Amino acid sequence: VYYRVEKKSITDMQAAIQEVGAVYVSAFTHDGWSRLPNQRRAPSGHDSLVEIPFDGRPSESGGHAFALVGFNNRGFIVQNSWGTSWGSGGFALLSYGDWLANCMDAWVVAMGVPGVVVGRVSVTGSAPVGAAGGGAHQNLWWSQDQAYRHSVVLGNDGRVKRYLTEDELSRTLLHQVAGLPDQWFRSQKANQPRRLVIFAHGGLNSEDAAIQRARAMGRHFVGNGCYPLFLVWKTGLFESLANIFSEAMRRQAPMAGGAGEWIAERTDLMVEKSIGRPMARPIWSEMKENAELAFGSGRGGDLLITALQRLAGTWGDDFELHLVGHSAGAIMLGHMLSALAARGMSGCVRTMHLFAPACSVQFANRHYTPHAALMQHLYLHILSDRVERNDTVATIYRKSLLYLVSNALEMDLRTPILGLENAFRPDYKGWDGTSSAGETLRAWQQAARSAGLRKAGRTTVLDQDTVLTALPDRHIGAAHGCFDNDIDTLRRTLVHIIGGALPNPVDDLRGF
Repeated sequence: VYYRVEKKSITDMQAAIQEVGAVYVSAFTHDGWSRLPNQRRAPSGHDSLVEIPFDGRPSESGGHAFALVGFNNRGFIVQNSWGTSWGSGGFALLSYGDWLANCMDAWVVAMGVPGVVVGRVSVTGSAPVGAAGGGAHQNLWWSQDQAYRHSVVLGNDGRVKRYLTEDELSRTLLHQVAGLPDQWFRSQKANQPRRLVIFAHGGLNSEDAAIQRARAMGRHFVGNGCYPLFLVWKTGLFESLANIFSEAMRRQAPMAGGAGEWIAERTDLMVEKSIGRPMARPIWSEMKENAELAFGSGRGGDLLITALQRLAGTWGDDFELHLVGHSAGAIMLGHMLSALAARGMSGCVRTMHLFAPACSVQFANRHYTPHAALMQHLYLHILSDRVERNDTVATIYRKSLLYLVSNALEMDLRTPILGLENAFRPDYKGWDGTSSAGETLRAWQQAARSAGLRKAGRTTVLDQDTVLTALPDRHIGAAHGCFDNDIDTLRRTLVHIIGGALPNPVDDLRGF
């Protein structure tokens, strides 16, 4: 099993070398690596090792992989792959300061088994490929601590639920949203944009599930020149819906044939009327309210924009902000966009990407279409109507979540929802039929035409039964929640963000 070692912890690195014998690492190199005196004979001990000269300045290039096979009071022992003419017969001393300034990653391989807890594979364990629920791919994930450093977590009423230690005293997000990205920007190559991506999760799953997504997805952003911040707002709508639907079923009198027959007899209309509107709609309404409240004075979204304003002021025209939202994340980002505009910052937003947006078309007309320049850089990824109708919610409702939102969770029955393909079809007559709905749809369709959303190829309609979630051939079913597991969707998104081919292709989005 491969295990990642905390590269910034000297004691952890030393313990790994002592336990396993070698740590496979990568780091940036510098001129000192090529200025070593040559000692072709292998060293007889630590005292005879040449040391790699280091002037204290971190390097920004020359990434190189090698092994650390020992350590002493001055640094780690490098075993290099450049032949015996390098250093002391292929070995050298790498000072601890040099390692801390330039380290990239560290791994060991050892005997091991998956870390299993009841009912699932532990998120901190490692399992061989093929083990149920996990795999070696999880060794590439960020640690939970790293994921939280890249995640702004909001609770009820849009207030910050979890501050980093550095922000705890001031109760701001200045370190997390301005300081840490600024440090990362300074480590990147000169003469390239400083890109910050805010990924707004759907607000549908638990906080734990959202952090899992950040752990799995983070490396794909960083590896392609983008600093990600995941906007996590804890609602757990999917879990709540599952509990509501299950409880409603439990209360029914037992019948021959079980739950399947019970559902078949009562149809989706019954679910919408007797469960969706009275039980699930209040949760949906509260979630939307939390998204709006987040941008009130002193709330999490307001603090986020204050920190972004400082970061943008530091980097000027080099700074780029890219917004990505999945499902109800489109609601959070709509309010964010309006708040950015109120502070004169909408020009910082270079692209916006919405996956299966769960906001109403009316909401989109209020928060998205007024920004004509940004509409030219809006990208939509949606399911075809056929796939929407083949989806389910909590295995009970036999259409997608967006249909449930449209038919039961919004104020009006059959409310036009932005992520439904029919919202783009002028000939579709299945909405609520009121004049206001017709005007709302016409306004959106005109704005979409003017922005070239379809004509310019910025609307992608997924009309296949499965999506590729890991190379070469791992697939999952196409559904409302599949977009952030879909390699093609994330690849397209990153290509549009960086404006070209990806230095590090997206290869694996399994496990969350």
